[in-house]
Amino acid sequence: MQELPLRHLLSAIALAILMGLATTSRAQDVLWVHTRTSNPEDERQLRHLTDFEGLRLQTVDAQAADGVIAQLRQLGPLHVLAIIASADSLPSIDPRIQALVRSPGGPVVPLLVFGITVETGPRQLQQWSGNMIRACEAPKSAIAPKLLRFATDTPHAGTLSGLDLPAVTAPACTLSLASGVPGPSRPNPSLLTAVSADDRQPVLLAARTPSGEVFFVPRLKLIDRSWIGKPSSLPEAFSSLAPMLLFLTYAGGSYTWHLDGHYANFTIDDPWLTEPYGNLDYHGLLAEMERHNFHTTIAFVPWNYDRSVPSVASLFRQHPNRFSICIHGNNHAHREFADYAHDPLSQQIADIKQSVARMERFHGLTGIEYDRFMVFPHGIAPEATLAALKTYGFLGTANSLNVPFDRPFPLDPLFLLRPYTTSYAGLLSLSRYSFAAPVSTTDLAIQSFLGNPLLFYAHQDLFRDSIHAFSPIADVVNRMQPDTQWAGFGDISKHLYQTRKRADGDYDVRMLSNELAITNHDPTTRNFYIQLDEPSNSSIADILVDGVPAAPQKKSGSLSLQLAIPPHGTRTLQIDSPNDLDLQHQPIGKSSVVAYLLRQVSDFRDIYLSTHSWGRDLVSSYYANHGEAVELYIERKMLIPAAVTGLALTILCCEIVRRRRRHAVTHRAI
Repeated sequence: MQELPLRHLLSAIALAILMGLATTSRAQDVLWVHTRTSNPEDERQLRHLTDFEGLRLQTVDAQAADGVIAQLRQLGPLHVLAIIASADSLPSIDPRIQALVRSPGGPVVPLLVFGITVETGPRQLQQWSGNMIRACEAPKSAIAPKLLRFATDTPHAGTLSGLDLPAVTAPACTLSLASGVPGPSRPNPSLLTAVSADDRQPVLLAARTPSGEVFFVPRLKLIDRSWIGKPSSLPEAFSSLAPMLLFLTYAGGSYTWHLDGHYANFTIDDPWLTEPYGNLDYHGLLAEMERHNFHTTIAFVPWNYDRSVPSVASLFRQHPNRFSICIHGNNHAHREFADYAHDPLSQQIADIKQSVARMERFHGLTGIEYDRFMVFPHGIAPEATLAALKTYGFLGTANSLNVPFDRPFPLDPLFLLRPYTTSYAGLLSLSRYSFAAPVSTTDLAIQSFLGNPLLFYAHQDLFRDSIHAFSPIADVVNRMQPDTQWAGFGDISKHLYQTRKRADGDYDVRMLSNELAITNHDPTTRNFYIQLDEPSNSSIADILVDGVPAAPQKKSGSLSLQLAIPPHGTRTLQIDSPNDLDLQHQPIGKSSVVAYLLRQVSDFRDIYLSTHSWGRDLVSSYYANHGEAVELYIERKMLIPAAVTGLALTILCCEIVRRRRRHAVTHRAI
């Protein structure tokens, strides 16, 4: 390449000074270079993606009279991590822009050329790719790929290496490589490939040039919308965004939002502490956890608070690193936290309060700690119930869906990329994988790549054939992420905060739960700037830092707090909401006849029927034929007549017995 003209050199010096000032700024920027004719939808999508990653999109017009460098100076201090350039802006960009925007002493900034079409000049593609790409050619026929394939042995893909995803987009043209590429001296540059029955089209190419790393993406068209708005569509959602996600994750690194570690949990719903509970053998499960390194949470029905067998309770106390307890409804009377027409909010709040009081009594009787974390029976509750959980000190809720019962599932593909959200009543809501269907290793690979917690659940019938039933999945998780920390919901929620590195070396933190335990992994003291978004209808009684009251700043519906943490030190933060829960006077008795009968029937099903093949067939037939819905209908529509009939039958039986006894006494007297 030619040497820089004097005016470019002076601009570079000025920009370098500007980048030096950026080291004291919290900004982490992605530079979007476009033209007046660039598609405005591109900028909208890029802004959405950079917001998701925790980066700031800065835009400049490559064709403006004052030039790119002058526009950058007008934007103020920048810390540019990546450059994204529209393909039509390439002729107007200084080829050395990657060096011009780098921070002093920092790495060369990677560049992504985006939206390449057949109209993109071959000369530009050749120049910017170091002659690796010849052109983007029109396909001979309509491109209809079936798979999106990730390259193997590349640092960009991580746990996605070699993975196939369903293809939901198609490239507008085919990026053709110069002859001899790939070859012995240049490995295959295609990081993502669209695969059809008889063709392969590169979707993301990487080139190493004298100016730095340059990536290329053809314009992509969405060819499949059938998955949008469906909770089980993580592979499709990731596939639709994969080129940009890989680039931004790679370029942004620790400056993007991420968790402080990899976490996982396995939950068994319903059991109380007796052994065996159907097919569940606690001692056998402990041996599996020790052998395969995982943790089990029992989603415990508070109605069972006084039924624990001492030997099983002792097992939980002795192994808190392997066993934990969370709350599973209250009476577990079908879906007791659902439609307000049948289960009014006032009754659901009463159940929440009683569940806590019962679990406190459980703790007093057994000495076992429990997590104030709710797993709703049969599905998540409406949003107002989530608000009540937050009021009464719950850290969050985990269910097969993380969207409340009365809210539509979001259409935004980015929502599917996180199994956690605080969008509803400000409460941490987690989604988890059921063993009722095979767990997708593709999903696990995507979740691991994104740094998400991996949450699984089952019932005692999972262990019908073997106590080893969960161990293979635990092994898969531990192979994908060897540093995975298996824990209960209490520990996970306290570490489930998003963090990103700032340009000044400190950290921003998004608090997701009401409690936080944050560790400084750096060798020097760092400041952590903590932000918690608070819903307008919520109230806070106390904020405690390491047990001491603190006064955060309030601004625009959020709370912020600065914590200085020494090297490898940990500090805690707790937020309490005012509520009317009086544990001393909260009734915990089992006064509901319906709840009593349901728990007895459930025990009979799980503990007795589940251990016999004929019993399992009976239970399977019951659920396959919607027996529970019929039962619930009878309870709700015919409860009073049934109760009256039952009472009448009881009185009749008693009268028959009384008359028989009188008759017997009279007969003996004769």
